[in-house]
Amino acid sequence: MRSDIEAGRRKMKISDLNAEELTSRLILAVINYKENEDKIGGYPFVKKGNFAILTQLCVGEKNDVGQYTACLTVTNDLLEQWGLSKEQLFDIAADNSKKMFPSDVQPLTNYTEKSLLKVNVELPDDMSLNDVIVLTNQQHFNGAATLFYEPGILHDIAKEKNVNQLVLMPSGVNQIYCIPMRDNMSLEECKSLYQNLIDMIDKDNRLADSILSFNSQSGMVTEVDGESYPLNLNNTSVRRAEHRR
Repeated sequence: MRSDIEAGRRKMKISDLNAEELTSRLILAVINYKENEDKIGGYPFVKKGNFAILTQLCVGEKNDVGQYTACLTVTNDLLEQWGLSKEQLFDIAADNSKKMFPSDVQPLTNYTEKSLLKVNVELPDDMSLNDVIVLTNQQHFNGAATLFYEPGILHDIAKEKNVNQLVLMPSGVNQIYCIPMRDNMSLEECKSLYQNLIDMIDKDNRLADSILSFNSQSGMVTEVDGESYPLNLNNTSVRRAEHRR
């Protein structure tokens, strides 16, 4: 990440940006915390279980599909220079992300290439690939961050599917797969399905190796054999999960 910052500074003088330009270019990004724990000490971040949420400053131009060509991860030094609190930084980045990268929800069969769907995937009983929902944004850019800058979208998915619980599969930085949790399904079946989907679609930049669940009544996300936490960026408290299934 340090090399990205130096490269960006050569393209653009951050010090030349006024306050409005700075804040309009801040967005959220999500990475795998465990794989990056030793690299993010110099960056403001919010830890949510296996996720680390950071902020980025977009310094490049947008390409034809709306993705930025260059983004710098905001450092603690930059935050101090700007005179912002960590809470202000994340609030601004979340608001910008919501405006610039609106969420996009659709069945997996609409999202991926038809040829990939020919791979044999063992699904739980009475379930089809149409039941697998892809949560991303319209530009497919840092799409997994949608989970935190538009957390209400999970309530909407659960309501539409008439379930209280969703299984979340954080396959990569650009999308999260959601499956309605039916009474006839088990977490073990979902774990197996997750491994198949990763092999079928996304082998790089995976966010986590295990699935999560979302309870629409409590608004909490629970990691399998891990932690439970709300999606609110300013509420970072967590508790150990108790799994009874």
